[in-house]
Amino acid sequence: IEKKFIADEILVREFLGQIDHIKHRIGQYYVKIGNIEDRYRSLDGRFLHTIKKDIDGLSREEYEVPCTAQEFKQNKSRLIGNYIEKIRYIVPYDELNLEIDIFTGDLKGLCICEIEFESVEQSISFNPPTFCLIEVTKDKKYKNQSLAINGIPDYNYKMQKEY
Repeated sequence: IEKKFIADEILVREFLGQIDHIKHRIGQYYVKIGNIEDRYRSLDGRFLHTIKKDIDGLSREEYEVPCTAQEFKQNKSRLIGNYIEKIRYIVPYDELNLEIDIFTGDLKGLCICEIEFESVEQSISFNPPTFCLIEVTKDKKYKNQSLAINGIPDYNYKMQKEY
């Protein structure tokens, strides 16, 4: 169970400068997209193969196994859309962990904050930090698979980030 928000990158960077956090460099691509997605990811030199099944937009099943660098490279020829590059910051917040993605490459200018919950009730009572601007949990345009194919979905949002 998770919620997803568009975040203000400037405010996020100020926030990150004030607290301890974990940082990961991520590259990923998709070989199948839809209600079931098939993804390969590079995470700080480790390689993972993940299959996710969407349940209702808020919940999903996820299966992840390690793969080799060779498998990652070989399957990249099956890539659908663009290669996604981002830096993920993991930050403790109200007994939860925020995962803040600052995208680079083709998606530069996009900043997303995700929070995973143990229950629907916990997700309903959650008060996001002030740098979370707009909730996009159920907006399929902000799923990584859609970002891989279509890029940043809202032109007006991109224009706001150029200040």
